[in-house]
Amino acid sequence: MLSILIRTALVISTLIVGLSIPFFGLILALIGSLLTMFVTLILPCACFLSILKGKVTRIQVCINLISISKSIIFSYR
Repeated sequence: MLSILIRTALVISTLIVGLSIPFFGLILALIGSLLTMFVTLILPCACFLSILKGKVTRIQVCINLISISKSIIFSYR
């Protein structure tokens, strides 16, 4: 019963925020696209560098850092 009340309260609060804030859908779309870029492009490169700290060559580090920086720049365009 408590979980149903919590879910209902979350849906109602999201509805109220969505109706009261103009362009709320655009804000959520921006957040979604930024998180998608983070999960698909930035996070794998960062995890690769983190897991293989001592075994990564300088060329691999440079390629991953270039990929991360490009992903950050392209995510804001």
